[in-house]
Amino acid sequence: MLAHGLIAVAVCAGAYMVFVDPASRQLAEARARTQAALADERRAEQVRAQLPRVIALAEHTKRQREWISTQSAPASDAGRLYDSVVSLAAEAGVRVDHLTPRDGPRTGSGQRPSGPNPPKDTALQFGMSVTGSYTGVTRFVGALQDRIGFTRILNVRIAPAAEKDEGKILAVIETEHHSFDTTPPPSAPAAAAPQPQRAHP
Repeated sequence: MLAHGLIAVAVCAGAYMVFVDPASRQLAEARARTQAALADERRAEQVRAQLPRVIALAEHTKRQREWISTQSAPASDAGRLYDSVVSLAAEAGVRVDHLTPRDGPRTGSGQRPSGPNPPKDTALQFGMSVTGSYTGVTRFVGALQDRIGFTRILNVRIAPAAEKDEGKILAVIETEHHSFDTTPPPSAPAAAAPQPQRAHP
């Protein structure tokens, strides 16, 4: 009887090793793969939830870049800038007696940009003298700053005009006009994303 009992125990143990133990391991592996797949799905849901905000931010950045590019356009062409100044003077009712570029184009910040791909920001300086009424000169100076892109008034000196222009003033004005490079920097190569694990039956 003892021998038969031992044989039965051995048969049961063998059956466990053959059938139950492999099945348990497979079940544990399947559970681990399922948990990994669920974690990947949760991460995907988080990214999907943030997508509208990311798209909105990208659109806002694009509009900002387009606006800066438009505002920078006058200072990117000295001839166009000259025509804009003359046109504003005519609108304000003042006469341009003298208008010349000063120092030529230069780096916008006054310093050489650093880095492997520095932005091509530039600035132009103009010196001018105009004659007109005080109201007209004031209107002209305001238009220079408000209607020609990124313009900075460096200096304004006012004196009585010549006798032939009695009742008017002579204004000597120095301006600086900036152009900013809005070209996006080159993107770094993206790292390959790890492939999500997939649960197998």
